[in-house]
Amino acid sequence: MVPDTREDERRAEEEIAVHAAAVEENERIELERQIVLVTATKAIEAVVETLPASAVKELFAERRTLASDQKDRSASAIPAKSVALLWLAKAFDMPEFLKSVFANDPLAEARLRGLVAKRRLLQTEGGLVTAPELAERLNVARQTIHQRLQRGELFAVGEGDRKFPAWQAHGDKTLPGLQEVLTALDERDGMTKLVFFLTPDMHLGSQRPLDVLRRGAQEDIDRVVALAKRYGEHGAR
Repeated sequence: MVPDTREDERRAEEEIAVHAAAVEENERIELERQIVLVTATKAIEAVVETLPASAVKELFAERRTLASDQKDRSASAIPAKSVALLWLAKAFDMPEFLKSVFANDPLAEARLRGLVAKRRLLQTEGGLVTAPELAERLNVARQTIHQRLQRGELFAVGEGDRKFPAWQAHGDKTLPGLQEVLTALDERDGMTKLVFFLTPDMHLGSQRPLDVLRRGAQEDIDRVVALAKRYGEHGAR
């Protein structure tokens, strides 16, 4: 049987095209990475140049503190990236830093404040944990966590590598009334659900739904469920 050279050539051309596309995509991503890096570097340089002396001193002192904390925790070399990111997070909490960053763009400042508030929510009440970590707290198998997530008995935040708010574990049980409230919140995304549980509401005597549920009384659970139904319908309280 004579080999079909045309078919072989076609397959080779397809493989070359796929490889070329992959290389082109990688090159594009690398170029975009460099553009982002240059832009971010210039932006930070411009901000630092306009900071008042008091802010510079405070940030410098904070950097030294972070570096010292890292040394105390480990005898190994301090990852410069870790210290830099922690320091930058601290910087964005400083009014002087934000004022310098957004001197001519108040809307951007408002957006950043929203991101800072989101970060704080994600860190509240034990922050976020992985499925294995939550499984250990609840004394169940890791698969059980994913099954409960699918059934709407738990919720997670993020896409892909999702994390679970740690406070969903109440001792070795789940938070009282959690599934009922999640059902009432319907198809809301994980971040919206997190905001609901951690935001005080006047209908609950200015308490957070999380704190009311922790009491475990059915009357309290019913109050939070009713609030969640209204939240699920209108998206705001």
